[in-house]
Amino acid sequence: MVFQNYALYPHMDVYENMAFSLKQKKIPKNDIDQKVRSSAKLLGIDELLERKPRQLSGGQRQRVALGRAIVRSPQCSCSMSRSPTWMRKLRIVMRAETLGSSPEAQDDEHLCDP
Repeated sequence: MVFQNYALYPHMDVYENMAFSLKQKKIPKNDIDQKVRSSAKLLGIDELLERKPRQLSGGQRQRVALGRAIVRSPQCSCSMSRSPTWMRKLRIVMRAETLGSSPEAQDDEHLCDP
């Protein structure tokens, strides 16, 4: 879930913010690193992983918050607001990955667009 205020931890850098929920679930460190880095690359924030939230623009903070959700490999993805162009492109990529990854995903029920 991604909230309007992004809910980022100000004392953690981008990498730590994205990895937080995975660490809580006691996921192995190499898996966490792979998920965080691949999600960051997908979102175009891979060069920002060492920055704190206060050093980011509003759009970058939004991407980090979305990255926190993506690393958890959600089964459902819903967007309730108008999305910028980068988010539409991301949604297309994520949909293609989801539909290609499992035969059950061939019906588009679990993906929602406004």
